[in-house]
Amino acid sequence: MANDFRARLKSGETLLGTMVTLPSPPAAEVLASVGFDWLFIDAEHGPLETNELLGILTAVARRAACVVRVPGDSGANRRK
Repeated sequence: MANDFRARLKSGETLLGTMVTLPSPPAAEVLASVGFDWLFIDAEHGPLETNELLGILTAVARRAACVVRVPGDSGANRRK
């Protein structure tokens, strides 16, 4: 799926996607099943935690490519 998505993007094909901000694997599964080529899963500005991301990615499976925006590092974990 990832290689197909990348190849389709590189070829200039128009791909239809939507944003997922709900922490709901069933909702993401429905979006993937209705024909979207890709889903943008926003974990930076949405209420999604790591375990919810895993549930969403598992529910979507190979039905649609997923692009995930992860939370940024606030600097708390950087070495000084």
